[in-house]
Amino acid sequence: MQQASIEKQNIVLLVQNTDTKYYFKNDSQAIKFDGFLKMFPSLEESTAVDILDTDKFVVLSSQSKQHFTLAPARFNDASLVKTLEKFGIGRPSTYASIISILLERGYVTYNDTKCFEPTDIGVKTSELLSEHFKDVSDYDLTCKIEDQLDKVALNKTN
Repeated sequence: MQQASIEKQNIVLLVQNTDTKYYFKNDSQAIKFDGFLKMFPSLEESTAVDILDTDKFVVLSSQSKQHFTLAPARFNDASLVKTLEKFGIGRPSTYASIISILLERGYVTYNDTKCFEPTDIGVKTSELLSEHFKDVSDYDLTCKIEDQLDKVALNKTN
């Protein structure tokens, strides 16, 4: 099928009062020719708006708001198990022992919200393993080894 033709438009608005300038930027795109995208009916119909360089806009209201980027949420028991499952690491029978080893060895502790918080020894251990044992600390390798161990347990080795 032919390539789709997509028109991209970048709009930068300058709002200026007596002593301050504010710039607002918007990126939009409109599908001019569907091409292979016709095969994806879930895509929404684009509504293109033609804006010229000479067009003027009126700001009806504005609100100043400060937003801080938050660090990713820490793992709790359930989210750690879900992530282990996603990467194919461990089995339901091993998840509890994985968590207990992390706690017993002092790599993590629970914080007030029952989420894991890494300890200094946990951070250092992770850094050293990642630095010196890159191959061993690879998610894919761990998953492949577990698959091979499953085959051995089922007596299906080559």
